[in-house]
Amino acid sequence: MWLKQHRLHTAYQYLQEYLIIYTTPQHKKHSFFSNTTAIMGYPVYLTVALVVTAAVLGVFIQATLFINSEAEEHAIIQEIHKIATEAQNMYEYADEGTRVTVHLDLPSSLSFAVFGDVPLDGCTQPTTLTRTLEETLYTSNHYYYIMNNGKMQMFHLPARFCGSTKDSIFLLEPGGYDLTLELVKLEGETFVQIT
Repeated sequence: MWLKQHRLHTAYQYLQEYLIIYTTPQHKKHSFFSNTTAIMGYPVYLTVALVVTAAVLGVFIQATLFINSEAEEHAIIQEIHKIATEAQNMYEYADEGTRVTVHLDLPSSLSFAVFGDVPLDGCTQPTTLTRTLEETLYTSNHYYYIMNNGKMQMFHLPARFCGSTKDSIFLLEPGGYDLTLELVKLEGETFVQIT
């Protein structure tokens, strides 16, 4: 018991001496300039902190750019699927001559979207909007979009799409549109004509 009290008393004395010695303003000045190990280690700690901060900041910036790109792509898909949903409903349930107007706001991150065709030359925009009858029969129920960053996504529906004529495709670029979808029968085939 005595030994325990003596150790406790001794520890208390050391603590008091430490607080008195190391909390005086003169000692703080003196210890800052005389403790060379702390000064020598300081650049290493600073370098490590800067590297870790730069890495975290880089990951944060990349994540922000990725999330922004995904949000823009989601907005494009939502707008394009407005046409696809209406076209599918018309193709399955509507009578010939039925018309529906669809409003689209395509963001500037879209390069272009095509209805009634498949990509033929990679990510390049179609230069001609007409196809042969054989191409039209096999590709008119496809649609796709390509973003400015080169990302492409293609879709397929039972409904067939055409532009102003049966052998034409419909091309969309960024901007606002009020499109008219009409269910038409051309040469025995049912198409959703987009104008």
